Amino acid sequence: MAITTYDELKAAVLDWMARSDVTATTGDFVSLAEARLNRELGPITTDATLTGIPGSRRIDISSLSIVQPIALHVVVYGNEESVNLRPDGSFPYLEDIAQPSYAAFEGTNIDFNTILDLPYSFRLTYQARLALSDAVPTNWLLEQHPDLYLAACITWGGLYIKSDAEAAKWRVLADDCLASVKNIESKKRRGILGTEVAGMITRNVYYDWHNL
Repeated sequence: MAITTYDELKAAVLDWMARSDVTATTGDFVSLAEARLNRELGPITTDATLTGIPGSRRIDISSLSIVQPIALHVVVYGNEESVNLRPDGSFPYLEDIAQPSYAAFEGTNIDFNTILDLPYSFRLTYQARLALSDAVPTNWLLEQHPDLYLAACITWGGLYIKSDAEAAKWRVLADDCLASVKNIESKKRRGILGTEVAGMITRNVYYDWHNL
């Protein structure tokens, strides 16, 4: 059985627990598991693809669990162009119907400086927390590490049915999976940092060579 969506995860929890009387609380198991996972893993940088609506200057992003926006790009004829993010919305809101050049986050929406003339595709890069729901049925952790999600959820399931032995067994497995995932993410971050440092060194060498 694949475990790649919110519904599949809840079904797997029931299957592995061999219980049919906790269906109404599986969503709670997921939320409680995510509370710990968010504390342990912290916000993760991820991307979301958004589609603009012609005739509107707004995109609803209420389904995304955004901690901090990082960058926004618009796809124009197959190429990505940067859209300037202004957190405070300090740009003129034009009545022009055109490709946007500025954007701001207003509540649960992204607002643009122009009215969109086309159904542009946007790539939003942001820091996110884990929060599965019917509106957000999957995320990077569930797709890459469903074993951690399942073990973390059933740990709470064991506590709910007052089976200390069941909860302890799954807590050990969840701890083991969590340590592995944290190690993987740490290596990724070190790799990204190393690439950035290498790029800085290359640029400095280039500048120094031209200043000789």
